Amino acid sequence: MTNLNSNQIVMNSSEAVVEIPNVITQRKAHPIRSDKYSVVTTEDIIKQLMEDAGLVWKKVAEENNTSKYKGYGTHLVRCTHPDFSLGNDELNRELIPQLYIKNSYHGRTKFEMHVGLFRVFCMNGLILGNQFQTIKIKHIGLTVDEIKAEVEKMKAVFTGEVAPFILSLKEKKLTDAQQLEFAEAALRERVRLNANFIRGINTQDLLTSVRSEDEGAAIWEVLQRVQDNLGLNFRSSPVEVRYEYLAKDKDGNDITKERKVSKLKNIQEVTYMNKFLFDLATSYLK
Repeated sequence: MTNLNSNQIVMNSSEAVVEIPNVITQRKAHPIRSDKYSVVTTEDIIKQLMEDAGLVWKKVAEENNTSKYKGYGTHLVRCTHPDFSLGNDELNRELIPQLYIKNSYHGRTKFEMHVGLFRVFCMNGLILGNQFQTIKIKHIGLTVDEIKAEVEKMKAVFTGEVAPFILSLKEKKLTDAQQLEFAEAALRERVRLNANFIRGINTQDLLTSVRSEDEGAAIWEVLQRVQDNLGLNFRSSPVEVRYEYLAKDKDGNDITKERKVSKLKNIQEVTYMNKFLFDLATSYLK
């Protein structure tokens, strides 16, 4: 295997040695965990994926919401493979099959691998819904054979399951009412933690497009617009979408207030919302 020290890693033969963050080379569990807690180290997974499965990787996001977990928090890495293909020329020009790896060292999330896509038009990453396989493994270690076996499964999933699904999303058209219904469902789920949510104020703005590739009534195009406008791409902010919710005034009377949808910084929540949108899109195919 390639020798990885705490400061650098060779991405592939065409790229220079680059610095990697501490969270990638972290080998110890967070001090809050007991001695029985065994970590799956991201560094070792990357080694196996590079050397034993032929993948190349890039870090997508790392949570630094609190200094308490810095260097131990949830982080996301996306991997590509030269043999990953959707088996369709049109789709291959637009989308790059990905394997998304989510890991942490504080015991709050498991090591996971998700099927995903990287869209060339908008440079956005998309984690697919629950109809596709998610691999969840407790922090007890992985063998090379296990990694290879799972990657081979992924290859078959992209051509046999993902490609037909995306083509179906591109063919199925939604009425104007269905498009607004889709946007409203997405907004409602995005702010679901506010139990007093009443309604969106300018939900229609989630359906606006800034790219010609996203214009149209197909589910795929509606999905892209809503995902983009809700800021579900790990680094982007949502458009200014506001909603009403029920609150109390200083005398305890019911009043209606407004709030703006905030930028998401939680990797777990971004992953969840991406999956929710794809599952929501699936419901329109039935």
